[in-house]
Amino acid sequence: MFFKNIIYSLGYATIVTAVTTDQFVLDVSLGKFVNNVKSEGSLVVDVDPGFGAQLNVSIYSFDNYDTLVTAYESYEKAISQQNFGDAVLLAETIDFNGINNNQILNGDIANAIIARAKSDISIFDVWSNSSSTAELSNYFQNLKSLASSDKFEFIAKRDNLQCSGSHVPGSGDCQALASGLHNSMGNQVPYSPRSTCYSSCCVSWSSPSSMTNGDLYGAVARCLQSCIYNDQSCEIRDYDYSGNTCVSNRATGCS
Repeated sequence: MFFKNIIYSLGYATIVTAVTTDQFVLDVSLGKFVNNVKSEGSLVVDVDPGFGAQLNVSIYSFDNYDTLVTAYESYEKAISQQNFGDAVLLAETIDFNGINNNQILNGDIANAIIARAKSDISIFDVWSNSSSTAELSNYFQNLKSLASSDKFEFIAKRDNLQCSGSHVPGSGDCQALASGLHNSMGNQVPYSPRSTCYSSCCVSWSSPSSMTNGDLYGAVARCLQSCIYNDQSCEIRDYDYSGNTCVSNRATGCS
């Protein structure tokens, strides 16, 4: 069954020369897409076309909104052409605030795609065979081999604050995110989107909340000291009685 719900909300964007969707997919599949222009806005998408290519994201980006829009437009085109392998990679790129380089492509994004497969090894062949580039097709075959080795990392629980070696954000980006939240501490956290990002650092929460940006600032500041400065991501369970709050390099996955 196909379900689709999309909300665009542009806060601020600088108009730049648009990259074609085909070129965007190629650059992303090679882990070399770079966007040096900052733009701000939110993207809320709930789409499930099947074949493991679902996209459920609710993100406010302080710096990379135009990339998220390009990625989503490329995702829509991929779905229309049944390039489900493209769609999977684009969905994960959106989940990581449009940040895509070789390290992330073969690290956290690779781990997220393996988790997306839910132990169904055959789905990698579906994604590989429906990719628009040979590079991306080979990428999924390599992930299939990695997934078959069954070597995965899980979060080690520690009180209500947990640090993990997966999905690690940049400490400098988290400092910038904390600064942005601090400057708007009295603002109420919206029902949607349920994440706020600056470059490689996202703070997200698991359920609709009565928190303010000041509460999010407190979570990011705590995670910086406890985890992020030690090259780890962070999850705070039952934070401010509003479910779980996470600070990582992706906008979703906080549950």
